[in-house]
Amino acid sequence: MRTLLELALPGIDPNDPRKLLLTLHTADQLLLLAPLAAPGGGGADGGDAFGVGAARAALRSSADGGDGEALARLEAAEAQAAHAEGLACWLPEWGREVLRRLLEALETQERAPKGGGGWQAAYMLVQLTSEFVR
Repeated sequence: MRTLLELALPGIDPNDPRKLLLTLHTADQLLLLAPLAAPGGGGADGGDAFGVGAARAALRSSADGGDGEALARLEAAEAQAAHAEGLACWLPEWGREVLRRLLEALETQERAPKGGGGWQAAYMLVQLTSEFVR
């Protein structure tokens, strides 16, 4: 997911409002899939920020009993939790870059000649930005 979000950044283009709209829509849809939790497991569920605590306990008891399939599921759940925590730690950095690019796009449209449709594009960009950052 991180790669997809990084690849979306160049789509924030002040000269192509359609590409900008599609980029923000795509990023919005990707972020719906992102696991949200505090880095380090500081969630309200007693440190189980990614919801693997109960599964870990059940799988560990099965794995301790010699169930190889349970051990494999436990390892997969822990790897997924580590990946999700890394993504959660990186998302604020990505968000700052998105905002920087959006502000740059707004400034570019603001400098555009008034008769050339720049103000209309800037108005549309403001609407898109406010919808994205909701």
